[in-house]
Amino acid sequence: LVVTFLDPNRARDKSYFEHFIPFHQAFYKSIEPLSVTPFTENTIDKMITTVMVAYVRHKVPGLNKDNAAQNFKQEHIKELKDYLKERFGKNKSEYEFFENRINFLANDWEERITLGLTEYSKLMKRPTDTGVSEKDDWVIMQSMREVDADTFVEIKQNYAAAIHQTNE
Repeated sequence: LVVTFLDPNRARDKSYFEHFIPFHQAFYKSIEPLSVTPFTENTIDKMITTVMVAYVRHKVPGLNKDNAAQNFKQEHIKELKDYLKERFGKNKSEYEFFENRINFLANDWEERITLGLTEYSKLMKRPTDTGVSEKDDWVIMQSMREVDADTFVEIKQNYAAAIHQTNE
C-alpha cells in the first residue's frame, strides 16, 4: 500500500495531482532509496518524537484533534513501547536508549500539560520554524530524508603521526 500526501501549497505536489495518471504510472521514478539503520541512537533520537505523536494521534481514540494534546497520559504509549521492544529484539542497549528517550518525552509532555498545554500545534515544532534547533525535543520530521542528515566523525589520531609510527 502506498499512500501519497500532497500539499496544495507546494508547486511540485500540485503538479503531481494535476498530472496524477502519468505520475502514478511512473511513481517508482520518484521514490528515492534510503539507507537507514533503524537502531542507531541518531535515528532513534530524530524519529522518536514523530513516531510517538503520530501513534498517539492515530491510535488512541479521541486524541487526534489539535486540542486533544492536553489529554495525553503515559499509558497511551504502552502498546507502542511493547511493540518496539519486540521489534528491537536482541538490541538491548539500543532499546534502553529508545525507552529512556520516549519516557523523557512522555514525562515532558505531561509536565507541559500541567503548565497549560492544550494543543499539538503548541507542542510540536517544524525544523523550519524560527528559533528551532535540531536539539529541540519536539521537532517533528517532515520527511524521511531528515533521518540521516548528520554524520559524526571523530579523529582519534593524526594521519601523519600514525604513518610515522608505522614506519618506525
